Amino acid sequence: MAGYLTHFGLTKARTPYKDVVPPLTKTAFNGLVSLIKTAGGVQSRILVDEVGAILDGHSRQSIEPDCPFDIVHGLTTDAEKRAFAFAMNKRSRQMTNGQWIKALQKMKPTAFELRTQGMTQDQVADFLGTTRTTISTWERAASRNSKNDKPVVSAKVGRPKKVTPEVSEQVKSLLASGKTQSDVATELGISQRSVSAAKNGKPKTISGRALAVREQVAAGATLAPAAAKHRFTRNTYQRAAVVAESGDERLVKAMDAEVLTISGAWNLVDKSDEEITQAVEEAGLKVARKKHAQYSSKGKPVAQLVKELLRRTWVDWRGFNTALSRNNLPKAKEEKAELLHSCGRVREAVTSLLDRIEMVVGDVRKG
Repeated sequence: MAGYLTHFGLTKARTPYKDVVPPLTKTAFNGLVSLIKTAGGVQSRILVDEVGAILDGHSRQSIEPDCPFDIVHGLTTDAEKRAFAFAMNKRSRQMTNGQWIKALQKMKPTAFELRTQGMTQDQVADFLGTTRTTISTWERAASRNSKNDKPVVSAKVGRPKKVTPEVSEQVKSLLASGKTQSDVATELGISQRSVSAAKNGKPKTISGRALAVREQVAAGATLAPAAAKHRFTRNTYQRAAVVAESGDERLVKAMDAEVLTISGAWNLVDKSDEEITQAVEEAGLKVARKKHAQYSSKGKPVAQLVKELLRRTWVDWRGFNTALSRNNLPKAKEEKAELLHSCGRVREAVTSLLDRIEMVVGDVRKG
């Protein structure tokens, strides 16, 4: 089989995806040269697309220009090829944490492009070798930063919307058209669990589940299995059903929102209006305090990270400023890159902190 350059009739390699990860260090490159010489040539084939653009193996090809290769089929867009090149090089390349963060940040435009081409957040995350949370955070930040322009993608922002009967009908219609649960969840801005519940017709609220058990028992079902199917014991089902059928909207809402426990709401069914109102308000305050405590404990590490990153950014700024004052342009360029990287990490950390603040404020208001 002809080598890479000979097969494609090239005099120079095609390397549009060479910059997806940092190049090998001089020591690592020299080690690869020795390894290839000892083995008598490149043993691990490089990967290229149908037109000869190298996806994986730039260093090996630079050492042996007409090396053996394999063609990767099925990648139709530039974004898919760039993401594939990134994933392959990430697996084989030893990178520091800082290098990995920089390389991943450079893939944001590619991730957005893959999303506009119809990929789900999970699929893009798998393609890039990262998490769905990272992709979601990028999209929220892009939506927040685009004031006059449309968001890069239709990202799900904030808390998932409630699954109303109208949304349930949309879910069933989209599933019937052949879309996956993950795609439906992304399109409608709801969780995949909500899609599954809407598909199966299972109520999500405690009162709704209790009434569903009541209907099944009335239709002849055995109580214990019917209650267990809706995540009740016999005792909790009976108490939840009493609250659901009490007609007191305050108790039903407090139980469904888990402001009151099932037993707590059941104990208030026969109480006066004043006692019910006071109990619900006190329970709401307890939930708010608990949410605040959770926020304080979870938000503190993020706030500490912001503080440390700001300190690092200040150090990078001083280095950049000193290099400029001494007219050391190469050093200033290097310090500028570090400073921009630090600023990017600060922006991400602050965005994460803002997300936590918005989340806890929403939870407290709901409670």
